[in-house]
Parts: sequence; structure tokens; C-alpha cells
Amino acid sequence: MKNKYFTVFLILSVIGTGLLSQANPALHEYELKTHELVNDFRESAGLKRLDFDETVADQCREHSRFMAALSGSLSHDGFRDRVKRIQETIPLRSAAENVASNLNTPDPCSTAVTGWINSPPHKENMVNDWDITGIGVSISPEGKFYFTQIFVLLQDTALNETYTIEEIETGLKSLTDDYRAASGAVQIAWSDTLSSIARQISQELSKESSDSRRVLSSLTDSVEKYYNIEKVGEIISTSSGLEIPHEEIFGHWMEDSGYRSLLGGDFDIAGVGIVLSPENKHFAVMVLVKLTERR
Repeated sequence: MKNKYFTVFLILSVIGTGLLSQANPALHEYELKTHELVNDFRESAGLKRLDFDETVADQCREHSRFMAALSGSLSHDGFRDRVKRIQETIPLRSAAENVASNLNTPDPCSTAVTGWINSPPHKENMVNDWDITGIGVSISPEGKFYFTQIFVLLQDTALNETYTIEEIETGLKSLTDDYRAASGAVQIAWSDTLSSIARQISQELSKESSDSRRVLSSLTDSVEKYYNIEKVGEIISTSSGLEIPHEEIFGHWMEDSGYRSLLGGDFDIAGVGIVLSPENKHFAVMVLVKLTERR
């Protein structure tokens, strides 16, 4: 997937129309307007406004260009790579991403933000506890607008984490792959889109007032926005004070016969998301999907 991503991006850079240029003033105006609309919504909900960060926005712009080059494909593919590149200069604790597209609308920015507000998973990203954000807008050759927004919670410098969120997620993926191989199950493909959905669920579950049944009830609907599915499985865990978080979390999953069955079950793709709460509890969610046909 990474090779495909960079191939598309290089072709797009060579074509380089004015509308797709990062420095295009018109596109930057769309970015700033979308940022203002999202902040207005947050403020109406009693939340702080988020500063616009150019480092974050650069990653959003690249992904919006990528989606525009495919002319119709919305995805979160490559999200972890974008976060990793942001982490090279910004010490972040967690991040989330919203994407949108629209065509032939009088106000593309308002249409995108209204769509996010009316979609529970996207709205949840908008109202969570973040510090900074970035937005990237691109336009396809057909004139379709593509939006990417990444929200970032900065790392608490007083918090001494032995393992990063990415290391825990990678560890859980590796342990799952090893278990499936040992049990004779077909290896699954790890999806950035499913991982993004899993992080959204983890973020919601980390809230003291969250209703886990309500949160999980929206899982299938969220997955069906991106895939044609036969079945969906979810595995959750809440832990704190773990010496080796991914090993302890996976151990908890293996102790549950239902979760153990899912880990070795008949699924094609999966994603995993971790959130660290202010109380230093790790909220872990794995989403597994059996596909019928990719949309």
C-alpha cells in the first residue's frame, strides 16, 4: 500500500495543476474556513477552539491529494504513517482523523462540516479533547472537493510512558499474527481504516460517562461505510499500570474464550486502536471483519 501511495503522489506532483498545489491560496482559504466552522461548532458545545498547525495540515493536504487522485475513494489508509511523520516534530499523545468529499455544492466547507456533525463517529472526533488540528483540501480533475482533518492531543511531558501507543498497537498486531499462524488460521490484513474506527471506539470508551453497549452498537454502521461485510467482531480491554502493555492486554484477551475464538476466527481484515486515558488506563479495541466484496 505504501508503494502505491507514493506512486500516486509522485504522479500527482508531476502533473501539478494549480488547484492541487499546496501553496494555492484558494485551497488555503477553504482550509481556514473549514477550520473556523469546526471551531465554531466546538465553541457552541462549550469546548476550546483548536489552533491550526501547519505541520499537521501538511499531512492532511497529502492525504486529500491522494484521495482526489483516485477520484472517488474516501479512506483513512496511511493514517498511522501520517501520525508518525507528525510525531517527528510534534510530541503527540493521540490523534484522530476525519475525511469528507462533495461535488457541485454551493459551499463545500459547510457541506463537509455538516456531514461530520451528522455522523456520530466523525462528530465524536470533533468534540474530543484535542490541542491542535490541521486541515487539507484538494480538488479532483472532475471538480470534487476532498477534505482531511487531523486532530492532535499533545503529549503530557510529565507523563513517563515506557511504550508509545504505536508500539502497543504494533505489539498487539504481531501477537495476533503469531497466534493465528500457530492455530492454522489464514493471516489477516491490517487496515488503517479499521484502526481509525477502533481508536474512535477506544476514545469513547475511555470516557467515564460512556455506555459501552451504545458505543459498540454503532460499530457495524461505521465499518459498512467503507466495506461490504459478512460479519464484524470486536475485542475490547481496559488495563492500567502495565509493565508490557501489549503482552498484558493480549493475555487478557486469550483468557476469554470468546475473544480467543475471534482472534483465530474466519476474518479477512482487522484494525486495532489504543487510547491512554488521563487516569493512565489503556483502552484497547480490535475490530475484525469478514468481507464479501470491497467497495
